[in-house]
Amino acid sequence: MFPSLLSNFSIIFFFHQKLKQLGVERLVLPAVPGVLDTWTNSFGFEQMTNFERSQFLDYSFLDFQGTVMCQKLLTRFPSPESVVTRGS
Repeated sequence: MFPSLLSNFSIIFFFHQKLKQLGVERLVLPAVPGVLDTWTNSFGFEQMTNFERSQFLDYSFLDFQGTVMCQKLLTRFPSPESVVTRGS
């Protein structure tokens, strides 16, 4: 089981690095409450606050009833030109 687990983490690390190279700064996804702990504890996502969600009102997201919106920042500090503002 350990080699498989290591392989999964290597794939996730590789995936994150490639997304960062493409300029992706944040991953957002709807999580089913039953597996929310997996997304937060195993994959490093955080539940989005209402304020954080309000920053994306001008964007379209798939939002499924009964899910919790989560995010994962891929960069420590978003670049100034990519900060989400309303009406931009």
